[in-house]
Amino acid sequence: MLPRILSLYIFIHCSPLGVTGLAQNRRRHRPLCHSSSDLLEDPSDIEPFSRLSSIKACNIAGLGPSVEVTFSGRARLVAVTGESGTGKSLLVSKVLGLATGAKFSSSILSTSKPAVAEVSAIIHEPHLSSFATSLEIHGIDSSEILCVDEDGGCEIHLRRTLIHNERSGRTTTTCSINGRNVSVKTLRELTAHLFTRVDVAVASQALGRPAARLTILDRGVPEHLLIDCANKRDDYKAAKRKRESIEGELKSRVLPQNIRGSKDDLDEDQIEMMRHWVDELDSFELRVATFVQNTIAQDGELGVSLKMLRNASWVSEQADTNEDFSLFNCILNLRDGLRVTQSQLESSQMAYESLASVRDFSAQIALENTRKILYEVCTDDRGQIFEAVERTHELLNAAEIAIEECARSIDGDLIPILEKRAHTGINIDALEGLIGDWNGLSRKHGIASELLPKCHKTLREELDGDVKALNQWPKAKEDERRAREAYSASCAELSNARLAVSVTLTEKVSQLLPSLGLDRSTLEITLKHRSGGLADPYTGPESLGVDIADFVLLHRNVPGESDGASQAKGGNVEKVGSSGEKSRLLLAMESVLPGSIGTICSNVGTIDVRMKSDPICVVYDEIDAHVGGRAATTMTELLREQRKSSHIIAITHAASLAAKADQHIVVERWSDGELGPATRAYPVEGHDRRREVARMAAGNLVPNEAEKFADALIKGI
Repeated sequence: MLPRILSLYIFIHCSPLGVTGLAQNRRRHRPLCHSSSDLLEDPSDIEPFSRLSSIKACNIAGLGPSVEVTFSGRARLVAVTGESGTGKSLLVSKVLGLATGAKFSSSILSTSKPAVAEVSAIIHEPHLSSFATSLEIHGIDSSEILCVDEDGGCEIHLRRTLIHNERSGRTTTTCSINGRNVSVKTLRELTAHLFTRVDVAVASQALGRPAARLTILDRGVPEHLLIDCANKRDDYKAAKRKRESIEGELKSRVLPQNIRGSKDDLDEDQIEMMRHWVDELDSFELRVATFVQNTIAQDGELGVSLKMLRNASWVSEQADTNEDFSLFNCILNLRDGLRVTQSQLESSQMAYESLASVRDFSAQIALENTRKILYEVCTDDRGQIFEAVERTHELLNAAEIAIEECARSIDGDLIPILEKRAHTGINIDALEGLIGDWNGLSRKHGIASELLPKCHKTLREELDGDVKALNQWPKAKEDERRAREAYSASCAELSNARLAVSVTLTEKVSQLLPSLGLDRSTLEITLKHRSGGLADPYTGPESLGVDIADFVLLHRNVPGESDGASQAKGGNVEKVGSSGEKSRLLLAMESVLPGSIGTICSNVGTIDVRMKSDPICVVYDEIDAHVGGRAATTMTELLREQRKSSHIIAITHAASLAAKADQHIVVERWSDGELGPATRAYPVEGHDRRREVARMAAGNLVPNEAEKFADALIKGI
């Protein structure tokens, strides 16, 4: 059995109930007997606990039309067994993931019929309050979908339906909680803290991410520290953005080249010169505004140029991000448009004159001469020659008509359109003069022409002492400094809490490793600060605070020597740990910090700390793979210890674990002839259970001896 101090640590340090809730947890979760045959006959002798009650799948590839697995209301540790390939992981872990909003592959859709994943659970305190809080956070009235029974429990039913459209190749999904439709994202976030699926492969890969390692430690950190640090980080980011915005505004100010510094740095002559410039630019702004107003009032068709001019102003907000929208560029576009229209009109007039000359002289003479010659060619009024000449005369007549129509089109259609556009009432010379004066003032102040209005605005603000950005900048800088110091202090407090958790986790996990077959191995968790440290605390999305955690697995080669005498070798767990070592470490960490490994296996991301609680149910998907002997027995004991705080479901091939479970469920493949291959799940007891444990232990070898061995395992002899 594990040291009693481990149980105390789990409840005191990891339960949201704290020390006060320890006694309540002891009353609520009575330890069960080691033998599954010792389960209490009267269910009323066991106080209600939060648990997973059933999982159901319909039309899931590999499972058949419909399969359901139901879990006993008295069993806290459930073993799910069966031959390899029967669909144990698919039915329990994958379908649970589907029903709680996990991502999926289209390969699970076996037919054109909708695929359905359903999960039912019974929740009691403290999970009931946590789930109600989660609903309120997502804007859902908990009283509408939660109904508490006389035992203080509440059933929640999760359902997810997937419909695949073969034509479009897309899959639509609908989700509900107790009949209330929710989005996939909401479903995922609401249930992430309730159900934990520990997949060794996924968790091992997640250990390679620094953020995942911190997530493990944060399961043992008091919630108020995480909330405070997150709030301080958001305050610091907001203050920093405000200061950067003000500095950006100050940098965008435009002043003449011979003006340096603020008004307070200038002498009287320079200030007087500044007043003169402002007056000069005031007059020019009025001149430009009058021109623009008169131009817009014209009836001429100016097209895009007029539309841009209407939307522009002396100081345009669009011009701050795109110079093409500046008033100066709009006026240039107007001038260029007028020039193009005038050039088009002149070309059209030349084309008409050229065609008219052809029509009046050369073309007409050529047509008449051709007709005379053709008259001489044909002397008869019938025959092939006569027909050919007649067709030619018709073409000559058509050519004459076409020339006439071309002339009328140019003179009657094209030229009037261009004349209407060209005669806008705008004096092109006045427009050229305005542009020339604009460029002259810009050169005078040493700035680009499109920036002249902004220079005017900056000069006026400087002269009036009304530079808001200058007035706001000192306060913004001070607010940022204070927010950074507050966030830095919160990061330091969080780092200390993480350090305490890492020390305890290192000690507790290292104590468990020898019983897990790692006799000369220890786990060391080290913390260091990111680049910038507390002086420039990290505010990115990857993780909270300034810490980087490393999980190091060390092996000592010489048994019996003190820590100082032997040299430890090893490295980061994700790099040097074997599959079996990772499995044992993950289970040990999950035992000490319930929910920590499951959190890094989920695809939810950061969970709101207000919704953090020990999980209702932890599903271990072959956590004992690659492990045997004494280590497998210890892993069984760890799982039995965990059942005191969570409903444990273990998918396993280990006979020792199946024999010690409170409920044993077998998953197998079968076929009824009509529906084809399918999966079914059912509980086994008595003789059937002995046969299944015997199969797990010895296969088809020595069946009689294997059953005796299985009976001994179940009875705990």
